[in-house]
Amino acid sequence: MNDAPEGDPLPQEPRNVFDSSYDAAEFKDDLTSGQLRWFFSILALIGLGLLIYCLVNPSATVIYFPISVKGRVAVWLIAFVFILWLTLAIKNWTSWFRQKSRS
Repeated sequence: MNDAPEGDPLPQEPRNVFDSSYDAAEFKDDLTSGQLRWFFSILALIGLGLLIYCLVNPSATVIYFPISVKGRVAVWLIAFVFILWLTLAIKNWTSWFRQKSRS
């Protein structure tokens, strides 16, 4: 699925997501191929900071977008999103390290 030359671990041009041949398998490949490792790592760090802040005072935690969520439910929601970002960051870093070791 990677159209890059043998020595280059990442493709040179991003795929056009509006192309009719772009499917769910390519979307999964884009999310986990290692190209977004820094993006997901930064989001995981921001999520960790927000989670720690909310754990200090969970009764004052309020989320207004897209729905109004307060208290412990908001903390659980932030924890879930943090775990999602962390999982994607780990998957991207392991994929990137595998690609680097092959080249």
